[in-house]
Amino acid sequence: LFRGEPMAGAVWEGFADLDVLTLPPPDRRYRVTKPNSPEGPIYPTAFGYNGVADVVEVGDDVRNLAPGDRVFNCARCQDLVDVSEWEAVAVPTEVADEAAAFAYLATLGLHALRRAAYVPGENVAIVGLGVVGICAALLADVCGAPLLALDVDSSRRNIAANALSGVLVRDPAAPGLAGELENTLAPNG
Repeated sequence: LFRGEPMAGAVWEGFADLDVLTLPPPDRRYRVTKPNSPEGPIYPTAFGYNGVADVVEVGDDVRNLAPGDRVFNCARCQDLVDVSEWEAVAVPTEVADEAAAFAYLATLGLHALRRAAYVPGENVAIVGLGVVGICAALLADVCGAPLLALDVDSSRRNIAANALSGVLVRDPAAPGLAGELENTLAPNG
């Protein structure tokens, strides 16, 4: 969107020109008034994704959500957004907002495995063990992938080593790493 290139489906349409609704301050709300189209983006626009919110109202065809439900959504960061029912997922009461906001990040690892046409038994390397990397590593581990997790930061490597028993967690700058990998990740190299 920053480059003016279309994004996938309804995601693209959701980023658009915003108008302030006529609610008195401090309760001003924003609503998308001009959806983007394949011809190009409309600016200004609000960015962001991965939010937790309360449902304010639902459309006539919505069956699985009700006003007051707390949901995770991949919508823009603003006070009020309109999303399709499939874009809002109910959050269990025992899950904190701060934890629920990270729900989508694990899907990035799954998406990467799909895009790479991963076949069970193939080796997987995760480069960088920040929040997205560690989520991807946990997912690949659950899928049974022989896994190599790399990061230059020792604290991130320690977190990964504690969370991923039996996984090779290494510093990519470590001497002799190439030889260790050839021996350990055989037969796939």
